[in-house]
Amino acid sequence: MLPFFGPSTVRDAVGQFVDTFFDPLGYVLSREESIARAGIEGLDKRENYLDISEALEKTSIDYYASIRSVFLQNSAYEIRNGVPEPIVDIYGDTPAPGK
Repeated sequence: MLPFFGPSTVRDAVGQFVDTFFDPLGYVLSREESIARAGIEGLDKRENYLDISEALEKTSIDYYASIRSVFLQNSAYEIRNGVPEPIVDIYGDTPAPGK
C-alpha cells in the first residue's frame, strides 16, 4: 500500500514512475498545471471507488488484506486481457481436452 497511490506491486510502482516521463502532457503543461492535473485525477479515481471501498471496509475482517487480494486479482485479470483464469484439475478426474 503506497501513500496517495494505493495498493501496488513493484512492477506497477516502477511502471507508474516510468509513465510520468512518457506522458506527453507532462511536456506541454507547466509544473503547477501538472500537479493540478494529478490531483484532479487522484480525486476522480478516489470518488469512483469510494462506495466500493466503504462496503469492503464494512464487510471484511482484515481490510488491508482484502484490498491486497482484490488488487492482485484485478491485476491478474488485466494481464490476461479479461480472459478467465484456466481451471486446473488438481485431482486428474477430468479428461484432457481432445481426448
